[in-house]
Amino acid sequence: MNLLSYVELDTQLLGKFVDKKKDHDSAKRSIKYLTLHLRFEVDMVAYSLCEFGGGESERRELQAYRESHFPLLVERLKNSTSPISPMVLRKMGRCPLTPEEAALVLVGLGFKHGTYVYLAGSGIFGADSRMNPFTKLYPNVITKEDFLARLLPMNLNLLRIFILR
Repeated sequence: MNLLSYVELDTQLLGKFVDKKKDHDSAKRSIKYLTLHLRFEVDMVAYSLCEFGGGESERRELQAYRESHFPLLVERLKNSTSPISPMVLRKMGRCPLTPEEAALVLVGLGFKHGTYVYLAGSGIFGADSRMNPFTKLYPNVITKEDFLARLLPMNLNLLRIFILR
């Protein structure tokens, strides 16, 4: 695949999210991007039994979610003779990374501030308050909802052209 093809691919994938003049520099380089599936949805967070710094209100919210969505887990915990503390679970590496922690890992791996990040996870637990630190380190975040909203009109136009043939 030649350099021009990479630029075309970037434009197709990123569409309106790319500033062509600034980012492509007249087709001399392609844009670096990565796809990240943040598994920090409420179901994953609740099932993990970990704590994420949200205090008593977060603990109550996650416990209520567990009781309504994971009754067998709650029953097993009630019958357990030696429950594992959230701190021990975290030390064992059994807690999902928060968006803040995921951003720090990306920085540690060498991903630059301008990297485009396609965020596959949706319904991030804690929403904006959890995502703000991530988007400060990586402002070019594109969610799957953003991406699909961009692709849907394009695909509908292609479908119309195909049907009218």
